Parts: sequence; structure tokens; C-alpha cells
Amino acid sequence: MVKPTPEPFVWLNGRRLPLGRARISPLDRGLLYGDGLFETLRAERGTIFHLQEHLERFRRSAAALRLPPPPDLDWQAVMVSLIEANRLVDAVSRIKIVLTRGESPELGLPRSGRGSCLVTAAPYEPPTTARYTRGWRLHVHREGFAPPLSRHKTLNYLYYLAARQAALDAGQDEAVILDEKGHVAETATGALLIQRSGSWWIPESPYQLPSVTLDKVTGLLGKRGITIGRITVSPADLASADRIWVLNSMMGIMPAAAVDGKDLKWKGGALDASLRNELFASVPC
Repeated sequence: MVKPTPEPFVWLNGRRLPLGRARISPLDRGLLYGDGLFETLRAERGTIFHLQEHLERFRRSAAALRLPPPPDLDWQAVMVSLIEANRLVDAVSRIKIVLTRGESPELGLPRSGRGSCLVTAAPYEPPTTARYTRGWRLHVHREGFAPPLSRHKTLNYLYYLAARQAALDAGQDEAVILDEKGHVAETATGALLIQRSGSWWIPESPYQLPSVTLDKVTGLLGKRGITIGRITVSPADLASADRIWVLNSMMGIMPAAAVDGKDLKWKGGALDASLRNELFASVPC
């Protein structure tokens, strides 16, 4: 059990300070409009996993949305200092970076030049071995479709939260997100990788986040001689898959157990457990 500090520290606009002293303007567009970005990373025993890949995605999205660029600083040092200050050195932690546009009365995407940048570090409890073995039951969310800005991790995240809640209300674990054509894009919290008739596929859709974890996993599978293709996937195709993985930076690979109540042939196994260990620098999950 991780014993947190009485008051956690955060990093805000160049300073590490106690949470209670952190201040962001109530007129910040991140609060008013969800005008900003975030990244979430896993850290364990001093290692921040896939930091450069997350920062590259973060910078690309900031440029695409005309946000102030993320500060040019030693991100590793900032994150390690928070981990140490929050007594998480021997724990698994969730690191979050948040970038906002700052204050501006203009509509559109004004270049305010004075956005806020926040970094937090909090304890994270990975799924248990039993949870990985049991897998997630997926619920296809058919109310609305993936937003056009789904290629970016924007602070306007309400659609994904609502989809996830709809899955929970249906007694399932995670929501499958469809695009405007009714094709499978991703899930509320991760990317998808499916196996069908011996072949591995990534759902093809323009409405999905470029997944750091998906890139890492496809690379690891490639080293095993397994090729990955891209194909348009319908909800029916998903339900008839032999194996489905949900991928994100915190849990790594979570196998699916069922889609809309239909059990899948393969659930958790040796392959996904082995890949998780490699994803997280051979640290057992």
C-alpha cells in the first residue's frame, strides 16, 4: 500500500508546489471550453515509460490546434522530482501533463502565448493478474460517434466519459467507439488490436488517437514474426473476432472477454502477459 504525502505536490508553470497552492485562472480557456490537451504516462521505480513518444504526440497536437508549445525543459527531471516529492519512488504512478491555451476573449483558436502547463503524479494500481485473465466485457456505443478531434487528447473529453458510463450502466467494462460511418475506431480509453482467422488487424478509421502503446505492441509482435494489417471493422466483425486487445499506456494490454454479451474464443494468455512485461521494461504486471 502506497502511503501518499499529506498534501501532494504538482508542477505548474515552472514551479513545484503543494496542490493547495496551485492556481489557474477561472478565465482559462481550458476550464471554459476544454481548450487544451493532456497526456497520461505510467512510471515505475524511476522509469517513465515511453516519455519521448508521448511528448512527440503532445507537441504535434499542440501545433495542430495552435496551442502554446509545451515548455522546452527536462521533462524527465520534472516528473522524477514529483515522484520523489509524492513518495512514489517504489510505487507505480500515473503521470499526467495538461496544457491549456490560457486566457483570451476571442473565439476560434487564438494564439494567447500564455497558456498553463500542469504536471501531476499520483499512485496507480495496475489490474491484478486475475483481472487481466478475466478480461474486459466490451459494449458497442451507438449513441453518437467519434468526434472529429479524436486524433488529439483534448481536455474536451466528455464524449468518451459518457460512452464509458453507458458501458458501465449496461453492466460491461468498456465502450467501443464507432466513427461516423459506423465502423469501429477505438475504445473510450484505448486502442484496439484484433485477431481473426489467424491474422492480426488494427481497425481502420480516421477518427482514432495515434496510440503510443499500439505502436509499441505492433513492434514487439513484429519481432516475433507477426505482421499487423489495417482493415475496416464493423461491430459484427468485432464480435466474431477470435481475440481482442484493448491497449493504453497505463494497463498495457487488456484482453476482451466478450462483445455485447457474446463471449470470445481467446481471453488472457501467455502472449499478452509476455508483451506487458516487455512494454514495462520487464517489470511483472
